[in-house]
Amino acid sequence: MKAPLDILADLRIDVDGEAVTVSGAGDRVVVNVPSPQVAQKILRTPLPGVQQDRRAQLRRVSEELHGAGVTLDVHLQGTPLARLGKEARPGGWSRLLNLGQAEVRSVAALGAARRTVPWSKVMTAAAVGILSWGLLRWLRRS
Repeated sequence: MKAPLDILADLRIDVDGEAVTVSGAGDRVVVNVPSPQVAQKILRTPLPGVQQDRRAQLRRVSEELHGAGVTLDVHLQGTPLARLGKEARPGGWSRLLNLGQAEVRSVAALGAARRTVPWSKVMTAAAVGILSWGLLRWLRRS
């Protein structure tokens, strides 16, 4: 077993002119992104030397964090969206999206997205997500 890490971080990283903050204390790291567009850009950036798709990369990062005893919280404008690592508790959204041990906080994500995206687009995305989830549940029962 790896030795536990004691993290102390307070960083600001500019991505396309927008500030992403990274803070950490003890065994927790919090990454706060200012917009969904910046979050997408970060997620689309491949890990150095890794030839995997984004979901596989996310699962790998989550496994490494868990193995190191570290929890990573991802926030959008201060609202929790996802958790990876030691304290992540994956649920239905994580299984539906095939994200391994990443915990997705869908209600918080919907609220945070509403602040930065027109309401009609948020509601359309929410409706499609709910219908897709219901359809998958129905298909599994059949």
